[in-house]
Amino acid sequence: MGEIDKKGKHGLVKRISHHLLIIGMIFLLFSSYAENPDDKSGKKTYILCTGNRGGQYYHIGMALRDILEDTDIHLQVKETAGSVQNIEMVLYDPEQDHLGIAQANDVYSCLSDPTFASKISYIRELYDERLFIFVRKNLGIRNVEDLAGRKVNIGEDKSGTANCAKKVLGYAGVFNKITPYDYNFPSSGEKLISGELDAAFYMISPDSPFLKALLESPGIEQINPDRNILLYFDNQKGYSSFQTGDERGIRITSVLICPASMPMKDVGIISRAIEEHLADIKIQTGALLVQPTGFGSDFIRRHPGYAYRKSVKRLISQFSQVALVAGFLILLIYFYRFTYKNRLLKRLSLIFFVRVFLVMAAIVVSGSTLLYLIEHNFNEYFRTLFDSHWSMIVYILSGFEDVKTETVAGKIISAMMVLSGILFVAILTGERASTFTFQKLKGGKKMNLKDHFIICNWNPRGDKIVRELHNEIAKPDSQIVVITESLVDDGIYSKIPEYENVVFVASNLYSKNTYDAFRIQDASSVIILVDEDHPDPDAKTALITMAIRQVVGDTKLWKGNLIAESVNHQKVELLKGAGVDEVICPGDYGTAVLAQAALFKKISDVYHDLLTYSRDSNEVYIIDYGDIPEGVWKRAFEGKTFEQASKKISEMTPDENPYILIGIRRNDVCIVNPRKNERLPGKFFDIFREKDSPIFLAYEKPDLRKLKSQNAPA
Repeated sequence: MGEIDKKGKHGLVKRISHHLLIIGMIFLLFSSYAENPDDKSGKKTYILCTGNRGGQYYHIGMALRDILEDTDIHLQVKETAGSVQNIEMVLYDPEQDHLGIAQANDVYSCLSDPTFASKISYIRELYDERLFIFVRKNLGIRNVEDLAGRKVNIGEDKSGTANCAKKVLGYAGVFNKITPYDYNFPSSGEKLISGELDAAFYMISPDSPFLKALLESPGIEQINPDRNILLYFDNQKGYSSFQTGDERGIRITSVLICPASMPMKDVGIISRAIEEHLADIKIQTGALLVQPTGFGSDFIRRHPGYAYRKSVKRLISQFSQVALVAGFLILLIYFYRFTYKNRLLKRLSLIFFVRVFLVMAAIVVSGSTLLYLIEHNFNEYFRTLFDSHWSMIVYILSGFEDVKTETVAGKIISAMMVLSGILFVAILTGERASTFTFQKLKGGKKMNLKDHFIICNWNPRGDKIVRELHNEIAKPDSQIVVITESLVDDGIYSKIPEYENVVFVASNLYSKNTYDAFRIQDASSVIILVDEDHPDPDAKTALITMAIRQVVGDTKLWKGNLIAESVNHQKVELLKGAGVDEVICPGDYGTAVLAQAALFKKISDVYHDLLTYSRDSNEVYIIDYGDIPEGVWKRAFEGKTFEQASKKISEMTPDENPYILIGIRRNDVCIVNPRKNERLPGKFFDIFREKDSPIFLAYEKPDLRKLKSQNAPA
């Protein structure tokens, strides 16, 4: 036996090794691509849309170009009108790889359509801009309303300055009362100083050199929007107001935007370069870049590539992820095997939906945790464990439409999850189909497949069994499923009351799917009748038994009882070895009754009386230990000999249904009328102990709660 166990262990190790080898080869094949599917060699060129040459956006763009020179990214800085045009170029020019600098309020305005919002992401916030309104000192302009009738530069068309200026002038009610101009920053500054303009709007960083030069001009002064205008802008998406001492105004954050489809590697390079050169950008442009705050999470998502890192540490992490994936595959394989082979889990596998739930829960939790470990650094759908669990559910139920993974390892796991979802639906569909088929066979009537009876094969004795089981003092309301290889003509039984809850089904008696469909795990008993047309009926019974045992498992773990009819008493032990709990050989019983009748006249009437359910005859009943009230057990059985218990029951038995104690069942062995201290093999009995079940002879099943004198002393 030890040699067999050792061999079995070696076989298990061998199988595990084979699985590891196969999985290892697959992932070694893809390991060079584990970083990201978008990794490409060579320098990639992007067009960065900024603003006019004199504005802050253009200077920021030139600074970004310089700090990226030593990377795989080349920036081509493009002069534009400003914020709104930059957004449009990123959205509507798919033939070019555009990036852009834009103001948060313009982003919100352009992306109010969700279709557009899904096409743009931002890499990071850049700096805060403020709205400055400059006027000539000698004109007496003190507020926005005083601009009526004046020559006002509102900024270039499709610039962020023009967009904000129009809103300020419109709210003040003077937009239609001014003469608007659309000069760029340098030109408007020159014309304001020379007197060709009366006022000019600028959306610009407070640290801008252009702004400092304008403030130093002797004939120029700044005015502030009034408080009503500030309150209005506080309620606008992307804007905020500020007040510092006597200065108050409108503040907007500028952001670096990109297409949502931009490779994560490239986004990571740009994001990392900015973080590493903040001081250089400040020196070159005068702009102090703000720390990322996730300002736009409610209307524009940050590109997940912002956190992308390519380093030795990440490479080691990827190899660890490959190992995790391999372990996950092995876990799934052996979880399945363990569920169906492990004896302790047999009880769980008896309940179909519990089993499916546990398997799917294991897949979802394991898969989502792995995807979190692999993707959370640079994929917003897996940023937290909760997000990962939710994304996993979306994978299983709907596939890849809503969320996506970025790494090869993540794609493999997510594909497995989708296949698991398909399998899950297939299992449920099959389960429901079997239920509908069963109801159809029963004329649409729903049957309660719980504590029911299953009869395999059919012969004339089957009719007697059905009538006995549905006798009014037996289980008249129980469901009975008769499974045969060829459909039985049940028309002859349709009008018989005892067959009201009986259904005949033609199916494969050797298939475990047959017994799964009719919930054999929940059956009270299974009876295998002899197939009288088969050349070796006992052999067929053994094969049916083995198929049933594949479903219900070990005898100790299944609450039901498997009973088989046999034609040859010499094969009784063979059938028990196959898994039958009780073997009945009718020929042997008949011969024994004949011999008894020869010795004792009319003894056959006694056997007939015992084997027939009716209110006028006695039957044998076994009362399970768990069904005996605690007080009755202590009073009538606990610690008592068979004689003492018999006497106590005789004194307490009710008159309407008198019953006699004739034996006990201990450890699945029945002992009838045991002798005092009987010590035969398997039949030792001295006193009643815990778990012993008494055997009674009675007209009806004894109800021990109705015993007389329950309050009498023991």
